[in-house]
Amino acid sequence: MNHDVGNSYILSSEFVDRLSNKFELTVTHHDLVNEPLEHFNQTEMLAWMTPEAQRNSEQKSLANLSDNLIKEVQQSDVLVIGLPMYSFGVPSQFKAWMDRIARAGVTFKFTEQGPVGLIANKKVIVLAARGGIYACTDNDS
Repeated sequence: MNHDVGNSYILSSEFVDRLSNKFELTVTHHDLVNEPLEHFNQTEMLAWMTPEAQRNSEQKSLANLSDNLIKEVQQSDVLVIGLPMYSFGVPSQFKAWMDRIARAGVTFKFTEQGPVGLIANKKVIVLAARGGIYACTDNDS
């Protein structure tokens, strides 16, 4: 199936179009289907943990990917996420993006009460779509 006719793509595109008609927006679009991020791995995590001055070229590239995605989130007023649901969970492409923006000491910290976010005052709108009929939903007969 072509992703640009998927329900989550159509829904999120329509939502952003309507917002753009009402407000002056700068939109950054990530198509994680056509431009997927590689799955997260230990090499990338170790690159983040290596002091910047000691990183080799591969580590710099890996850290820059995460740093740039985090900067986008930090500079955004609103995040609109078009999210299909597969097999009762999120697609691995979305998980790969989340793995790069959820960084201890950068976007969250651990406390005695548990993790606490370090990015404040962000609106996140998740437009989730799924196929099929599930028990205990509005589609229930």
